[in-house]
Amino acid sequence: AIHQHGGSATLPQIVTRVTLHPSKTSCLRRLMRVLTLTGVFGVQHHDGGNGDELVYRLTPATRLLVGGSSGQQNLSPFLTLMLGPLFVSSFLDLRGWFQHETPDPSPFKMTHGRDIWELAAHDAAGFGRLFDAGMVADSGFIMDVVVRECGAVFRGIRGSLVDVAGGLGGAAQTIA
Repeated sequence: AIHQHGGSATLPQIVTRVTLHPSKTSCLRRLMRVLTLTGVFGVQHHDGGNGDELVYRLTPATRLLVGGSSGQQNLSPFLTLMLGPLFVSSFLDLRGWFQHETPDPSPFKMTHGRDIWELAAHDAAGFGRLFDAGMVADSGFIMDVVVRECGAVFRGIRGSLVDVAGGLGGAAQTIA
């Protein structure tokens, strides 16, 4: 919603862009206060004619969640994967996981009965698609940094370059 308003917006402008029951506006105000105090969003005071109002703005971190055009990275598919119920629920019983002897299943497999790749293969249209989109966003972001900062290590490679476990070969494409 803030991005759609050019990178900065007041609370009433945000409310016009999100699905929100009118009784929840005060809750959104409190959430925005927390998100600005933690640096997720910036905030500035602005005299909007009706007194001092807060204008929320994107930060460099939140700009990574709304990119995708003009070569900007968009990490929202990765965050959607990592903060979704399948991943989050895997960490709800870490106490039980720590009580198992090694080698043991990952917290994900212990919770869901399958590892990440098995579940992605089993539910290709749902979790598999979400997983692929998240991994593409993550490897695109990471590999752009790696190539920009350490690209010299890839110069002079002859023969083959293998992108292991990438799924869609995004890392190899970025290196190439």
